[in-house]
Amino acid sequence: MSEFPCRLRVPARVLFEGGIEAAVLPGADGSFEVLARHGPLVAILGAGSCLLSAPGGARRFRLGGGVARVSGGELEILCRDASEEAESGSRDDRILREALGDEGVARR
Repeated sequence: MSEFPCRLRVPARVLFEGGIEAAVLPGADGSFEVLARHGPLVAILGAGSCLLSAPGGARRFRLGGGVARVSGGELEILCRDASEEAESGSRDDRILREALGDEGVARR
């Protein structure tokens, strides 16, 4: 799977910056995914869980709403507040498989 740059920001700091293979985000009207080569997009985010799948494994963040923007092959997530959730690899893998299908999940 192809990697693309991602940045997750809150007003005071950057919580995540790096290459990812997929993002599952809590849209205002339901969850959606972003993969490499996604077209330009601006979406309102609701409060909920954000899953970023990187080659080294998935990371989960709790978002308090905000905006996601895809432009120039990069994903930027701007949130009012956010925090990283505790690691739970098997649950992350299950959520990614549900969202992307088995082929979309990077093997660890």
